[in-house]
Amino acid sequence: MTTAISSAASSTLSSLTSTSTSKESTASLQAQISAKQAEVDAAKDADKKAELQAELEALKAALAAAQAKESQSGSSNSSQQMSGESNRIGTVDFDENTPFGERTAYV
Repeated sequence: MTTAISSAASSTLSSLTSTSTSKESTASLQAQISAKQAEVDAAKDADKKAELQAELEALKAALAAAQAKESQSGSSNSSQQMSGESNRIGTVDFDENTPFGERTAYV
């Protein structure tokens, strides 16, 4: 039974790494979790139920990893700057009370 659980976990993780986009893999993993949960609920044998539960936990771990990777890649893309860019772009150093001629805006 242990080998079946470890092979299911490794196949789940390998399927996660082989998918091309994280959004697709996240949706796929959520569908697999739903299907596996239905199998767990329908299982009558205690050993089979324990095996399915272990596979379900592996799928949930893979989903959490995919979501973490997705959020990490999303946050890193927004903070990357191109060569020569300044973090001051889009900012100003004046307010409505600043006299004309003393205003600076970074475009």
